[in-house]
Amino acid sequence: MALVRTLWFDAFLRRLARNSSWGLASASVELIVTVAETTLAARFLGPADYGRVALVIASIVSIKQLVDLRAWEGVTRYLAEFVETRQPALALATLELALLADAVVGLVAFGIAVAGAGLVSARVLRQPDLQGPVAWYALTLLATTFSGTAGAVLRIFYRFRDLAIRSIAQAVWHLGLMATVLLLGLRVRGLVLAYVVSDVAGAALLAFLAARQVRRRLWEARPRTGLAALRPYFRDMLWFTVSTALRATLKINRQLDILVLAYFRPPTEVGYYRVARRLASSVQELTDPVYFAIFPDSARAWAGTRQRFAELVTRMATVATVGALPGVLLALLFAPQVIRVWVGSQYAPAVTPFRIVMLGMGLAVATLWATPAALGSGRAGIATAAVASGVLVNVALLALIPGRGATGAALALLGGYVAYSVTVGVLLTRTVLSAPASAEAAPPGRADAALPGPP
Repeated sequence: MALVRTLWFDAFLRRLARNSSWGLASASVELIVTVAETTLAARFLGPADYGRVALVIASIVSIKQLVDLRAWEGVTRYLAEFVETRQPALALATLELALLADAVVGLVAFGIAVAGAGLVSARVLRQPDLQGPVAWYALTLLATTFSGTAGAVLRIFYRFRDLAIRSIAQAVWHLGLMATVLLLGLRVRGLVLAYVVSDVAGAALLAFLAARQVRRRLWEARPRTGLAALRPYFRDMLWFTVSTALRATLKINRQLDILVLAYFRPPTEVGYYRVARRLASSVQELTDPVYFAIFPDSARAWAGTRQRFAELVTRMATVATVGALPGVLLALLFAPQVIRVWVGSQYAPAVTPFRIVMLGMGLAVATLWATPAALGSGRAGIATAAVASGVLVNVALLALIPGRGATGAALALLGGYVAYSVTVGVLLTRTVLSAPASAEAAPPGRADAALPGPP
């Protein structure tokens, strides 16, 4: 009870709950819609065609991650700092630089996807008839080019309601489009087209909401804005971007399990694994609004004192760990019933992979504070090193797939999360969290100046 009272009266946690409440509401709606969407797709298509849809999505997401710079993380890190220190011209210049990077990434990713659609579908997926759907789905790379940065802008200005409205609206029309094409019997190609239309509409709405906030809050600084003003910060921004880009590239392993599974096993088994991972990740996605609410506050706390920052991280670690336990335990106990009711007995082989994946997602929730802590303190290298360790373990364990199929893919995913959690915890404790409590904030643009060089 003492812990509950402490958390209830904690000012930061109350603000975090307020800021993430809209996101949690929208995430809850999205979870319901995702369950309904997956139920429709899995039951209408069956394991084989559902697995083929998963392959189309995985191939395009992998291409995006290969070239992604994750500019939105740099926007969150530096725009939050410049807004906090009332430097609107620098904030607007940071945003312009991020949009330029987004445009380059989007065009390069789209070009690679369209040019390689035939090779990917025939040689990697071993499904030559998927060339058309892969090329169509590549349109989402263009449509969502600026979505990450737009979302970061709204979070920095605490427009969580706008983000929630957009998420709910897209979830509803996405389900409607999907149900329509499935009822019309359009199957894989129709479903991919529905995804493209949904993503285009969602990206347009998100861009409109973000542009409205920029015009309202930063546009007056336009005459004083120029990329040259960021020259004193270029070195730190470059290191930050290199670290986040490397981390994004490393995260290709999030799709690699599906691609490797498709290479060694038939699409039916991909369908089993996709169902297991989709439901488990949907539960984990409920915590995304908390992650996004923590990130700006981590940057602001680091601009204060090390003691304030360490206290924030400690509170979040406690809350995240306690919050992860009930969902994981319930999933482990009732996995067969959940799978049977959700997608039918034809997906019974997904039960064991689902249990294993849920353990991994529990670790992801328990450590959701770690990446915001690393990035908010300017120590992007910590997050990159942790992701790298997780990827190495995950990729090594993919050797289990030829012999164990979907279960092997799930074990590889769990191993990656274990390695990430241990590494990020150790690195943060030894560097950022062990800094003297009385240390003053580093000068703007040098958030890591009080610490040793990047690891």
